[in-house]
Amino acid sequence: MTEENEIIWSKEDLRRNTKSGRTNIRVDGWPADVRSIALENLSLFGLDSNGEVYFDGKRLYTAKRFSNFERALAGITVAAALVAAVAACISAYADAATVFGVHESRSAD
Repeated sequence: MTEENEIIWSKEDLRRNTKSGRTNIRVDGWPADVRSIALENLSLFGLDSNGEVYFDGKRLYTAKRFSNFERALAGITVAAALVAAVAACISAYADAATVFGVHESRSAD
């Protein structure tokens, strides 16, 4: 007895398209051109000591990119940090001027 979403794999299905490393099995919800990897080809995957993934001796590259929201949030954070730094410099200068008397009061003649 099989469940509704269960896929029955035959040896013939697993041996198909072994040159490309793909089977003829498509999983629901995956893009139309994506197929599962043949079991024989799983041994072509490897990991190095840093956790990088290799396929057939070649390193797989995974792009790590920020979304527009994350970029905007980072920009706002940097701008706020710059404003805080400038405000701290101005405050320190004003305190130093008060303590050391840099500003002289002018009397009206």
